[in-house]
Amino acid sequence: MKLFADDVKLYSSFTHSLHDLQVVCDRLATYSRKWQLRIAFDKCNRDNVNVTVCSSKYKIGAHVLRWSDETHDLGVIIDKETKF
Repeated sequence: MKLFADDVKLYSSFTHSLHDLQVVCDRLATYSRKWQLRIAFDKCNRDNVNVTVCSSKYKIGAHVLRWSDETHDLGVIIDKETKF
């Protein structure tokens, strides 16, 4: 997880389990309820920066994360063509 000001980025590697990201999303939902952190769900999405497509649906609370081909973050566009 990366936190900067009011932005949170959650990352997961699917080396071990496809459910790792959902576990992190569940923890974020618990944290946000505990500390009364409002989540802007209209700004929430999930990306896949690998060539392998993951068809799992991920949720934060009851909100299903929508699929996105790219993410704009502090002026940088990240997509599956981005090299890290």
